[in-house]
Amino acid sequence: MMYGGGPRGPGPVLVLSNNTQRDQGRKVQRENIGAGKTIGDVVRTCLGPKAMLKMLMDPMGGIVMTNDGNAILCEITVEHPAAKTLIEIARTQDEEVGDGTTSVIVLTAEILKNSLKFIEKAKDYKGIIQWPYKALASSLEIIPQTLTQNCGASTIRCLTALRAKHSDKENKNWGINGITGELADMSQLGIWEPLSVKLQVYKTTIETSILLLRIDDIVSGSKSKSQQNAGAAAPTQESMRG
Repeated sequence: MMYGGGPRGPGPVLVLSNNTQRDQGRKVQRENIGAGKTIGDVVRTCLGPKAMLKMLMDPMGGIVMTNDGNAILCEITVEHPAAKTLIEIARTQDEEVGDGTTSVIVLTAEILKNSLKFIEKAKDYKGIIQWPYKALASSLEIIPQTLTQNCGASTIRCLTALRAKHSDKENKNWGINGITGELADMSQLGIWEPLSVKLQVYKTTIETSILLLRIDDIVSGSKSKSQQNAGAAAPTQESMRG
């Protein structure tokens, strides 16, 4: 990196090689959103007690079958920077509180998806500050919606009934039974979710979404296979003797 002068003082000047690729603007944001949605789709069906199994092949040719979102994210290999960021964030969630990995990915993917329409039509929105909040509230419904879908119940019927239940503060512990797909009082079933896990899920989700949406420039450089092979020093007789 070099520094050059300008009307506002010295600023950084990037010196890039011919093999460097650079994407900017809305294209970067759309690609980041697409990468987030792709990672979310991988683990979406792994949420809840009726989660589906994923079959993974490791580099040694072994087969691994699991429905644990964190294990799946540890096994897959991705190239896109945004996808790598999501996987690293999920690992951080697991290290911090030991749970909520799948929820973080699914929620982040949904928030990114719902933010796309605001990015595409940002110039048309003036003074309508409540719309992003409505989009965020809509994104948070992806968890009960996914649980309902994974257990084969009617999504519209369950979510409508759940909203009606939650309109009364006395029913704050009601949720969706991930096995039967019916509404149930979670306290009666003895199911409790630690507050620390829930708060960390929301915190990580919001911070990751904001981070990815603020990126408008990606600079990447990679060598071709021929350059990589040429860069590897051939063994000499002297080195082989040593």
